[in-house]
Amino acid sequence: MNPLNWKTEHKTALVIATGIGCILGVVVGYFVFAAEALPQYGAQPFGTWLTYSIHYGVYWWAIAGGLVGGSIVYVKRLNSN
Repeated sequence: MNPLNWKTEHKTALVIATGIGCILGVVVGYFVFAAEALPQYGAQPFGTWLTYSIHYGVYWWAIAGGLVGGSIVYVKRLNSN
């Protein structure tokens, strides 16, 4: 099923879910980093963690969250047919 042939509301839902997934992926990535770093040096503030994005993999967490969010909408759309 091609998402480009979907109705406008389904495309909008896909974009919104992907965006929310990206944001939640970054937050989960920070929590994972904080849980791993806490015993050694303590957790850095969220803003500081974001500035070292390449070193700590913020982009990968955002991509993973976006894929999960978009996949949820895609699978839901497949099941509705």
